Amino acid sequence: MIGEKNYLLSILKVQGLGPLKLTKLKDRLNTYEEIWNTPREMLSEIIGHKLASSLHEIREQQGPAEELEKCRQAGIGVLAYFESDYPESFRVIHTPPPLIFYQGDIKVLDIPAVGIVGSRQATPYGRTVARRLAGELAEAGFVVVSGMARGIDSESHRGCLDAGGKTIGVLGNGVDVVYPRENRSLYMNVRQQGLLLSEFYPGTTPEPGHFPIRNRLISALSRGIVVVEAQAKSGAMITVGFALEQGKDVFAVPGPITSGYSRGPHQLLQEGARLVTGVDDILDEWGIEKMGKNLLNAKTDERSSKVLRFIGFEPIHIDQIVDKSEISVGEIAAELLRLEIEGKIKCLPGNTYVRI
Repeated sequence: MIGEKNYLLSILKVQGLGPLKLTKLKDRLNTYEEIWNTPREMLSEIIGHKLASSLHEIREQQGPAEELEKCRQAGIGVLAYFESDYPESFRVIHTPPPLIFYQGDIKVLDIPAVGIVGSRQATPYGRTVARRLAGELAEAGFVVVSGMARGIDSESHRGCLDAGGKTIGVLGNGVDVVYPRENRSLYMNVRQQGLLLSEFYPGTTPEPGHFPIRNRLISALSRGIVVVEAQAKSGAMITVGFALEQGKDVFAVPGPITSGYSRGPHQLLQEGARLVTGVDDILDEWGIEKMGKNLLNAKTDERSSKVLRFIGFEPIHIDQIVDKSEISVGEIAAELLRLEIEGKIKCLPGNTYVRI
C-alpha cells in the first residue's frame, strides 16, 4: 500500500514547490494522494502552470513508491512532519520542513544541544576557540549543532568529535552531497558519530539561498546559540535572529577589537548576549555546576528525585512543576536540564516535559 509519505516525497521533487505552496495545495485537495492524482489543469489554478506542469512530468516518469525506496537503498532516512518521530522543535517554527532527510543516528535529536556558528573565513583564534568550546560542551554532555561549512562550523564539529561527543550537521544541500569538498572525511565522521540532516532533497546542490533557510533549523535544534567570529551582517547573525525569534539563549565570544570578525559578537554583547570564554559561562547561565574535568554535577540528589516524581509520560509544563515542588524556577530549570542530559526526561515545545 502506498502511503501519504510516498506521495509527499514524490510531490516535493518539483523544484520551486515550497512549504507555502504545498500548504495551499493541501488546503484545497486534503491529501497528498489526491494532489498526486489531480489533473494538471486543476493544479494550474492553484499553483500556476509551471509548477503544475513539472508535477505532471514527474508523474509521467515514475510511480510514487519509487523515491522512498531509492532513499532507503542510499542509506537516507526520511521523516515527514505528520510522523511521530519528526523533531518536535521543528513543528513549532515558522514554515516547518514538510520532510527531513538524514544519515546517522536520529536518536541524537533527543540529547540537549548547543549551536555554534561563525565565519567561514575564520582566523586561527576563532578556529581554536570554536574547537575548544565544542569539545568542552561535548564533555559536559551536550550535542553540538552547526552547519558543516568551512571555518567555525567545521572546527566546531571536529572539536566535538575529538572529545568523543555527538554532533549534528544541518546542511544547505542534500545529505548525499559533500560541501565543501574538502570536508569529505568530516562528513563521514559526523555520519558515523552523529547526524547529518537536511530539508533539501537528496542530490540538491548548495545554493546561496539555501543557507539562510537552513539556519532556522540550527537554532531550532539548540537550547542556545554561540557566535564565534562573525561580520555584523552574516549568516551567523541570521541564525541569531532565528534564535531570538524562537526564544533561545544567545551567547557570544569576544575577539580582538581590530578584527572585522569581532563586530558581530561585540554587537551582540552590547545588545545583551551572554559573554562566553568557556563552557562554564554557558553552564552558569543555565544553573548547572561543573564538577571537575568532563563531569557535570548531574547526580540524582534529593531535589532531582523530587522533581522527577512530578514528571510522567504525559507532558507537564515547567510552571506546574514549580507549583507542585515549591522550588524556584531557576533551580527547577537547572534540574530539568540535568535530568534531560541524563536521558531521563525529554523537553517538548512550550516548556513541557515527559519521562522517557
